[in-house]
Amino acid sequence: MIYRKNKLNGIFAKKQKIYYLCECIYLKLNGFMKKIFSFIVVGMIALSSRAQEKEFYVDLNPITMHAEGASGNSPFGLALGFNYYYDLNSQKTLKLGVGGKIAYSWYSDEIQSMDESLKYWRLSVPVSIGYRLQAGELGIMPYCGIDFSYIFSARYTLDGDSYNLFDDDEVSDLLVAKPLQIGLHGGIDFDFRNFVLGLAYQSDLTKFQDNHIELYQGINVVNYKCVTYFSEIEIKLGYRF
Repeated sequence: MIYRKNKLNGIFAKKQKIYYLCECIYLKLNGFMKKIFSFIVVGMIALSSRAQEKEFYVDLNPITMHAEGASGNSPFGLALGFNYYYDLNSQKTLKLGVGGKIAYSWYSDEIQSMDESLKYWRLSVPVSIGYRLQAGELGIMPYCGIDFSYIFSARYTLDGDSYNLFDDDEVSDLLVAKPLQIGLHGGIDFDFRNFVLGLAYQSDLTKFQDNHIELYQGINVVNYKCVTYFSEIEIKLGYRF
């Protein structure tokens, strides 16, 4: 029995070292991601005066929260954003787009007679490459690119109790979320004169949360679905000049 106990203690100690190492790596990457995000924002501001085209838009975002082993929910989001476009060739057909977007998203549901909701704010910097085709006053531009995002507020509510998902004093280590996200997007814009209608799809590559736990509410057991990543459809209405 003593040998088995010592062996289990040794295994536990090894696991603790692995968890500590992973946490250190994440913190370093987290700091590195913040530097990249800040560099992109500063560079975007510096290059704004050189943009050949500018665009302001409103996004409507039906969102899916993907959880392993569970069906996704369907939040909804609204966003305000802008894009700067730069010509990459003399024909002015190949475009580099750099922009910014702030979005508010929410979701609510009932789980085993308890109200559940999630509300979060996201700041994104999308970088795109597009190819524009022009026919008179009608333009079509398919594009694809990468998103750098920072979710600066995420609040989860269950049965009247509200939790900040970034505060490990309010939620357990299993539920603490990661604010920095990287994703991919692709879509197509249709523009007539200065007005733009667009449709796109965006999906995160990094995980927001990556655990599943059971919450005990009295005699009830709630299987909590920790979100692994977000994806969304973007319906854009904009003005380009």
